[in-house]
Amino acid sequence: MSWIPQHFDESQLLSGDEFSEIAYELVGEEVQRLSVVNSLPALLQGSDGPLCMQRIVPKILLALDKASKEFHVAAALTFYTILEKKLVHPKTYAETFLRSMVEHIDFKVPEVAAIWLDVLLDAIALLPIDAIRAEVLPVAINKGQISQPVSSRIKSCRLLGKASLRLDMFYLKKELLPVILSLCQDVNHEVRACICTELSNIVKALDADVSKTMLLPSLVELASDEEALVRISAVSTIVEVLGYLTPDTIKNTILPLVKKLCTHARSSEDDVLVSISFQIGKLSLGLQNYMAPNEKQWILHFYQDMAQLGTLVKDTRKTFPMPDFNMSGNADRLILCRQNCAYNFPAMAIFCANLGDAYSDQLYTTFCALTSDPYFMVRRTIACGFHEVTHVLGPNCGKLKRELVKLLRDDVEEVLQGLIPHLSKTMELLAKYRELGPENMDPQSMEIGRAVLKCEAEISETHNWRLHSMLMSQLECLPLCLPSEFLHNYFIPIIFSRIHKSRAVPCRIAAARTLLVFLRYNPKAPQRNDLRTRIVNEDKVANVRMQVAGYFPRLKAMLRLPSDKKLQVALESSVRRMAANETDRDVRSMLVASMEKMDRMPIRDESISPAQLTKDDLDDQRKAEEENRLAALKVEGARRRNEVPVPPSRVPPVAPVPGGIKKGSGKAAEYRAAAPRGRLSGGTPTTVVRNPAMARQVMIVAS
Repeated sequence: MSWIPQHFDESQLLSGDEFSEIAYELVGEEVQRLSVVNSLPALLQGSDGPLCMQRIVPKILLALDKASKEFHVAAALTFYTILEKKLVHPKTYAETFLRSMVEHIDFKVPEVAAIWLDVLLDAIALLPIDAIRAEVLPVAINKGQISQPVSSRIKSCRLLGKASLRLDMFYLKKELLPVILSLCQDVNHEVRACICTELSNIVKALDADVSKTMLLPSLVELASDEEALVRISAVSTIVEVLGYLTPDTIKNTILPLVKKLCTHARSSEDDVLVSISFQIGKLSLGLQNYMAPNEKQWILHFYQDMAQLGTLVKDTRKTFPMPDFNMSGNADRLILCRQNCAYNFPAMAIFCANLGDAYSDQLYTTFCALTSDPYFMVRRTIACGFHEVTHVLGPNCGKLKRELVKLLRDDVEEVLQGLIPHLSKTMELLAKYRELGPENMDPQSMEIGRAVLKCEAEISETHNWRLHSMLMSQLECLPLCLPSEFLHNYFIPIIFSRIHKSRAVPCRIAAARTLLVFLRYNPKAPQRNDLRTRIVNEDKVANVRMQVAGYFPRLKAMLRLPSDKKLQVALESSVRRMAANETDRDVRSMLVASMEKMDRMPIRDESISPAQLTKDDLDDQRKAEEENRLAALKVEGARRRNEVPVPPSRVPPVAPVPGGIKKGSGKAAEYRAAAPRGRLSGGTPTTVVRNPAMARQVMIVAS
């Protein structure tokens, strides 16, 4: 189809060359048409925007009637972009683009009509109120009549629900509420389900008294509908409107209605039970302030019953016996119920935490059952929220250590994918409440360490290198959680192995960074020296030695005479010893370049005033203070273990870190911020910790 009539005169084209080319493109293939539609916002932004509206837009609107689905998608998105960016006057937009959108929600191709309806619903949030009243609401009211097809009445429900959020209460009550109440009584259950879903938006636009007198009776009736689809919509609507109702309405109407829905769902084999299991967390927290103690106990038991559906576990509680489900026909539904219960467990933990320890102890049995569920997706879901449950329990989180071990030892990769992204947060919370720690040697803590090793070994054998790299990064928290002796004996060999043998570079980088964190926060000097020696000596491709050779000029730049005279002699001795023993060609080349640079460098005098300090000098001073702080912590830890008795006068002062640590960053974030960055293979430069204490360490290793 040609977009330009046969009698079209070329002289009528726009004056600019750009518009002339576009006008010719409109006669071309579909790709050219799509290009024109997609470029329409850019054309309207230019100086020739009015001419574009006059010549190009009418042809685009004319082509929509016989265009392809792809063209309709492009046009719908373009029309929304024009509205979002306010490229044309609101009145002009309403008379052209908006009218076209409203017309095409009834397009003969259902998929295309659905696209236009979705775009129109999004556009209502941006349209002027006058445009909504003039162009959208008359169509919505007309489509809501009982004489219209079911598809039209469903479209009316969606348009009325979206438009309600933009209208004032008096207009809504007078003009739209009669149509809404009529749709609530519609003979078709799909229409009733759709308007029931939209009632949440309508309630938000009305005040509580109007909602109670005019909408609440309809909601109660829809919640008792014979069709499961309508009752499912009612469950979602109840959750959404809880914050917009008065306390009396919730106590006297909503709470009995919820109990009725739950009781009916337990006795029926439909999908309402799945919907309730998905919303149970929001329902419990939204209703807890209006429930009596026996009602709170009821909803907790109801949740526990749903969490065990289909697991063939005998329920000893006689208060609310579950129905005898036909497992062959409801197995998938019951699995979804348990998975939804696992998803809502953090919310239920909050619910029980507000009630007391007795309720939390009851809920713990459900947690154990979910972590041992026979279906792996249930275990994955509970693993995804494990850190949230740990946070909610707070000082009582120690009871979760056994379940953490259980999930870490899970053989299904999907379960580990849910647990690992927040493993460090979980273990840091356990350390915060002294359930884990560098001095904690109880059997459960050691079992967690062995479970982490088993988890790492399991993931390293898969092809999921992203998960393996993530786990290596999560291990940075271990110096805070496990004894250094345990880490040195069991984790360090594994990390060295991953540095050298992992195929994926991100895994090797994450392992190297974790190794540096272990080195920085290891309180025992012999273990630190052993780690430094292994870092230098075990690199088979000599990358580390080459990096050390490149550090020598920087180390010399940190020296200050005369107090660092001994360090100068030690540095020169280390350089000569390395030059005499090194056999690798690349390392020798780097060493020669460093020696030449050192020969040209003067050594600064320490009498420089603070005003003459450079940015690097200030950075060195900050890092030196950080080293002093760590040294003080290590000495204090050694004193507590009675390993190195040190008089108080010998303990170095704890220097504050400039700027402090960001609030809420966590210990792992502190590790990452303080740890030096480096590489063991590849060519990425390394950041050096430049202070005299580190200078001594590097010179000792190099020698």
